[in-house]
Amino acid sequence: MARGKEALRDRSYAIFGNRYVAEVVTAIAEETAGAGSRVTVRMIASRARLNDSLVQLVTKRLVNAELLQRLPQDRPRAAAYHEVQRSGGRWQALVDLCRRLADDSDGEM
Repeated sequence: MARGKEALRDRSYAIFGNRYVAEVVTAIAEETAGAGSRVTVRMIASRARLNDSLVQLVTKRLVNAELLQRLPQDRPRAAAYHEVQRSGGRWQALVDLCRRLADDSDGEM
């Protein structure tokens, strides 16, 4: 079985139908661990070490699932910020699952 990032990506694909969901969710959680709850695709991509285009696809899914909310831009070329929707516990449950998916210490069946 694959190790490390490839194992995580395989698990992410098996569960979410996208190889990068778990990495993106974990990167968002890390980026917003302090007082802030706003992130840009560039911030997430930088933390996850992924291409912006891969992150953008996942953030669109998270917006559609109402786990992120895209905030209005104050200028046409301003950075597009997204805000984590923490109410209801769904976001934290997703973060917990994604972190567990990254854990290679679980025994194989």
